[in-house]
Amino acid sequence: MSGNDSTRTTASTALSGWSVLVTRPREQAESLCHLIEDSGGTAVRFPVIEILPGRDKQRMQDLIDAHEQYDIAIFISANAVQHALDAWPDHRDRPQGLHIAAIGRATLAALEQYGWDADLVPDSVFNSEALLALPELQDVSGKRIMIIRGEGGRELLGDTLCSRGAQVEYAEVYRRVLPKPNVNEKLQPWLQAQNSAVVVTSQQGLDNLVTLLGSEGVKQLMHTPMVVISERIVEKTRAYGIQAPVIIARQASDEAILVALIELSRQQQSLGQQ
Repeated sequence: MSGNDSTRTTASTALSGWSVLVTRPREQAESLCHLIEDSGGTAVRFPVIEILPGRDKQRMQDLIDAHEQYDIAIFISANAVQHALDAWPDHRDRPQGLHIAAIGRATLAALEQYGWDADLVPDSVFNSEALLALPELQDVSGKRIMIIRGEGGRELLGDTLCSRGAQVEYAEVYRRVLPKPNVNEKLQPWLQAQNSAVVVTSQQGLDNLVTLLGSEGVKQLMHTPMVVISERIVEKTRAYGIQAPVIIARQASDEAILVALIELSRQQQSLGQQ
């Protein structure tokens, strides 16, 4: 067997015997699920957040229609891109003179699907703190900035830009709600697996997961290794009393989450051999 064949074989079996509960919203989960399956694992699709349009559609539309009055538009997520640009006048043409910021690669990829690019994107870490560290956002005195996000997002970005002299408005174009999945049917492959893991990508997602799992599922969750994307989610797991190993993926991308899952499986295998 050649070196390349050996590498491909190893990659295709890296998660063999593992059942991974993927809690991302349905629209965002398939790419990660396919990566898990391509690595030999079983992806259990269990969306804990459903994405719906924002409640105040008129305010959203008014802000979007007034985009020419703004200097910078910051897109917080791929969902923000989809819901905003579907309502954007002539959304296939990026507005001239409006600087576009994307909080991360998934957001940038969503913009590119509409034929837009971004002027401002963090280089490696993809969160509000990294965006705020960009040189272009240090002196924003007098700038008008629209932050396009879901309802109830973090206030750090807007508060910091305001403290730097910007005028900030929020266009809350979508909301996250608790879905009503068939818990018993969907969870069986995960509950019955000998080796299981969970992927959680937001604090609200963890809250919803605990709500949806029921007593049997929560009992298993307490002892199930987990991959998350931020230290804030780790703190939330500890607040719930979860003592299982938790790994933070280096990025929020599907590829980085897969790498973290493989590392988690290797750690657990090493512990089992001791």
